[in-house]
Amino acid sequence: MIISLSAEILTSIGYNDPLYIFTFKAFGNYQQALFGMKSINRNALILEPKKPLYEWVNYIYQGEPVECPEKPFSHDHATVYLIPEQQNQEEYEQWMKKNFQTFFRNELFDWCTDKTEWPSPLTYKLFQEWFHISYQTMIFDTV
Repeated sequence: MIISLSAEILTSIGYNDPLYIFTFKAFGNYQQALFGMKSINRNALILEPKKPLYEWVNYIYQGEPVECPEKPFSHDHATVYLIPEQQNQEEYEQWMKKNFQTFFRNELFDWCTDKTEWPSPLTYKLFQEWFHISYQTMIFDTV
């Protein structure tokens, strides 16, 4: 969701600093004007492997066991993908069912480049069993 505010509204709520007003007029985005960041028209898909994926990895690479983190979405165990903006959960589910194999294959390839070792078939149900899936709608660019 993108909210558009005028320079007059910014002034009326106490942001009368000329730099904020100039930034707002130049960029037209209140987050960028107020906080130096702007929202982008993308959503984020965050995937983190669940225990079944780790079991598969450990079956393939038996000499080098990898442990499943105790908490989902702990530091540096997930992958973040910027995806097209969806308006609601139903749109996201429809889009995900059409596109999950792209992400599934990419995640599997990161663990094992030999596709003959991959599970088959790559179903949406298996994808959901193997990954914690988080869909985020508020994305800000801080650069």
